[in-house]
Amino acid sequence: MRSKRSSHAVSNSSGDSNNNKVVKNKQEYRDKQGRAAYGHEVAGSLAFKDNADFDDDNNDSNSDDDDDYSTSSNNSIDASKQACKDVEDNVSILGELEFTGATVNMDAAKIPDGSRLIDKYSTLDESTRETARQIHDILERRPIVTIRVIKSQLQLRRESDLGEALPVCGYMFTNGPWKKALIKFGVDPRLRPDFRFYQTISFRMEFDPVVEPGKHDWATKGILAFPKLLQGGDNISYVFNGKKFVADGDTWQVCDITDTLLQRILSTEQLRTRVSPQDGFFCNGTMAKLEIIMQDKIVCIRDGIGCDDDEYKCLLAFPDEYEPLRQRDHISYGLDFGQRYTRKQAFLRGRLVNRARRSYE
Repeated sequence: MRSKRSSHAVSNSSGDSNNNKVVKNKQEYRDKQGRAAYGHEVAGSLAFKDNADFDDDNNDSNSDDDDDYSTSSNNSIDASKQACKDVEDNVSILGELEFTGATVNMDAAKIPDGSRLIDKYSTLDESTRETARQIHDILERRPIVTIRVIKSQLQLRRESDLGEALPVCGYMFTNGPWKKALIKFGVDPRLRPDFRFYQTISFRMEFDPVVEPGKHDWATKGILAFPKLLQGGDNISYVFNGKKFVADGDTWQVCDITDTLLQRILSTEQLRTRVSPQDGFFCNGTMAKLEIIMQDKIVCIRDGIGCDDDEYKCLLAFPDEYEPLRQRDHISYGLDFGQRYTRKQAFLRGRLVNRARRSYE
């Protein structure tokens, strides 16, 4: 755990009695996250009227200083990789799990249909075939799904079954708005805008809470307890509700974001007509608002800092489709005449502008 970086300190050494767990050291804390028993279904997740069924046929700074805010905006297509073949059997790292199945670039002309894996499926042992069957069932209900969601719904007999079963169930993109998600063979999310609900959003950041020396000194007291970062009945691993999160992964899907303010951003009707390699079917300003505000909420939860939605509301006026100005952007988005941003609002506004500018087309 890192030492205190600001005047805000974690004060929740105890919390909801139903969620509070005690761990003896940092390694055990992380181990518990990896072995957490999942069995929860999402209640009240994002619902969209045009969400269709799927099948196989189908601060005002201008500096780009985003070390702690690197998200799906970094999934741009690397020109040097575009010359490679459309389908590759690459290895993608998903936490501690290696995906050894078919992967494609966002600019691939075709996507895998799984036909060449029919024979391979028959060679799997009984335990792995059962795991593959369960994954297929999940993909029938949800054709694009993160490994976090899959783990939450599986009943694994052996830990190795998951890694062996995934390659015969679907493929993955090496970049772009659906990166780090397993996609049902034959489904191409680039073709239809309703696939935007399955887009992924990832954060490259440190999830260890900032602690106040003396209050959470695990070397001295031998215990650490952060109930807002542990599994509980109201704290499902792959769902972000804006109040708690489980620090067992860095990727969420749009359909699993239940936070009211973020749902308001995602409910926009202003969409792209063509898929973007960075933002999918959302506009650059929409994804900037989603990523920057969601990341700030995660940081506040992690560090035990209260965050009020009212502080973010002025940022919602930032345009969904942002066109960078030739000169420095001094527009006071969301403020009435005479109003001023707080220091935090000014900082986040600068992040919004930088993020939207990077994926402007």
